[in-house]
Amino acid sequence: MNGLYQMMGRIGIDLAIGLGLRGLGAISGFALLWLIAQTSGSEAVGAYQMGLTTATVLALMALAGQDILVIRQAPHVVRTGSLADLSAHYFAGRKWIARSAAAAALIMAAAAIAIATFFFPDNRWNLTIVGFFPAVILLALLRHSNALLRSQGSILISQSLEGVFYTTIAAGIIAIFWLNGWELFPLALPISYLTGLVIAVGISLLFSQCLTRSWQGAATQDGARIDVATGLRVTGAPILMMGGEWLTLVALGALAGLSEAGVYRTAFMICMLFQLINASFATMAGPHLSRANAAGDRTAVMDITWKVGLIGFALAVPLALVCVLLPDLLLGLFGKNFLEGALTLQVLASAQTVNVIFGPVGTALIMVGRERQVLAIEVVASFLAVILASLLIPYIGMLGAAIGFATATILRNTASRIALNAWRPDTASLRA
Repeated sequence: MNGLYQMMGRIGIDLAIGLGLRGLGAISGFALLWLIAQTSGSEAVGAYQMGLTTATVLALMALAGQDILVIRQAPHVVRTGSLADLSAHYFAGRKWIARSAAAAALIMAAAAIAIATFFFPDNRWNLTIVGFFPAVILLALLRHSNALLRSQGSILISQSLEGVFYTTIAAGIIAIFWLNGWELFPLALPISYLTGLVIAVGISLLFSQCLTRSWQGAATQDGARIDVATGLRVTGAPILMMGGEWLTLVALGALAGLSEAGVYRTAFMICMLFQLINASFATMAGPHLSRANAAGDRTAVMDITWKVGLIGFALAVPLALVCVLLPDLLLGLFGKNFLEGALTLQVLASAQTVNVIFGPVGTALIMVGRERQVLAIEVVASFLAVILASLLIPYIGMLGAAIGFATATILRNTASRIALNAWRPDTASLRA
């Protein structure tokens, strides 16, 4: 029991650091959205979000779960004392990711031009969507490098470089335009974002290089095995989820226009404050869940998920009340035309509250080796979200997109909790 209490204490510290830094990232993100809305309106917000969302989804695909595998592998590596093997795996993975991300970036550039031309012809903000393609490479490298730092306990450094750093730089650049009354040209949005991202990637790679320098006797990178198949199974669920969100956003923009897509995405980003709690807690809990699984401690795995969920719910309640009771107050900060998303915000906030309550059940299933179940659950949930949204958007606009998201969220979490409750440690593997 003392070991469990000590573990929960360490998790509590990590959760506080992760949530605090992600909170700062959310503040800078909202500041950036507000500045875009003030200088250029909801269409610019829609184009910015569509470009960034596309780059993020493709970066996740290019990673092929190698960042998660680094975290899952680290406890076993530490126990056997083979840090050199972890170093070799990391560098081989980074080389592979750079190549796959470069290919994905080129695909995004071509696809963005086609989508912008077909769905949004004669719209000046098309260049904003296209201009985000280099972010695919940068986001993939940053996540992979930060995963290594986080697996070795460098929580503060890794989380400082996730979101808050480069978003703050982007917001600062756009603020200069706003304060000087300059017109915001379409490419200013991706250029501002990419500037901060390049700096963040450089810092993260430098720290990773310093960390691995002392791990002598590493196997050559050519000898390190990159398990793409397992990685894709591990990351398949997040890719499907984000892919579903991206398809919903594209469908909304095509059927209702970039302006409505901008309003919906703003409401969605407000509700990402809930996801901020859930994602930061899941990120911080991941290494602890992996260690508990490596020790065959089912009680610790279950306790971590339940307690993290309860802590998250306590933090989410005030935000949920504000979103449900005062949606006009939040959306009105961005402009009058954003008020039409009030009901959408209420639906999204309710769904995200449910998401937080369940805790990091998906992460727990991945860390105990049940990624196939997570993937199967996500296939059904994402498919349902996109189908519902596509059917409802022509009739009720952005509210249809919100209903699709809410339905998938409830299904995903319920099924994941049932699967985790049925899990038992592999005692034969532990004995071996």
